[in-house]
Amino acid sequence: MSRNLKTPAISLKAGRFGEIHKQVTLFTPGEGILRGIAYGAYKGKGKLGGTTEPFTWGLAGLYHDPVKDTYKITDFEVYDQFENIRGNLRKYYCASLWAEILLKSYGGGGSPELFRLTREGLTLLNSVETRNIDGVLIQYLWKALIILGSGPDLSSCANCEGSISGGSWALDLHKAGAICGSCIHEGAIVLEAGARRYLIHTSSLGMSEALKINLQEKAMGELKNALFSLFESILEVPLNTLKSGLL
Repeated sequence: MSRNLKTPAISLKAGRFGEIHKQVTLFTPGEGILRGIAYGAYKGKGKLGGTTEPFTWGLAGLYHDPVKDTYKITDFEVYDQFENIRGNLRKYYCASLWAEILLKSYGGGGSPELFRLTREGLTLLNSVETRNIDGVLIQYLWKALIILGSGPDLSSCANCEGSISGGSWALDLHKAGAICGSCIHEGAIVLEAGARRYLIHTSSLGMSEALKINLQEKAMGELKNALFSLFESILEVPLNTLKSGLL
């Protein structure tokens, strides 16, 4: 890889590095998760100070030191800073959850598809009304599961391998899959039939189109919590963002 790199990037996390420098965690297509230093970002009017805040996407200029295996952020051309996400607490925690998932899944190894989904998700999250946040959240989680190769098969039971048709069904966290009504056991997450139809129907839709499909509020809440649990089971770690209780 060339020492100088230009890549689309989304800033996921930032913090001080020494007195005047900033360490920034970037999600990039192709390279995955990269941690770079923006030298002098906190010094006066350092040009990289405000442009590398979390949930900013743009074109990052990076220099790779092959000896130390470190990255220096030399430039960041901002395309969008998603100001409405920063100004809404629920939106901010939603984006923070996505960032945590990306970090703990190593960005899917640098999946361009996952990068596009994250960029689209942030764009929609920035623009939707507060009452529609859950719809964006569910769609991002579900589509991310599919991209990461962990989306459960909703047509056949992970236990008996029989067909899952209409009626009751559940998610089995131990098998990381869907199970039919006959195989539901204590500990499985039982969901309404409408939630399964919703996931199947929206799987092939873009996020904007999927948000036009309605799901009852109760089913939406149950599905959201089920996807939280499924991600924690697959990643084998708790999602600390959920401890806020704001999602």
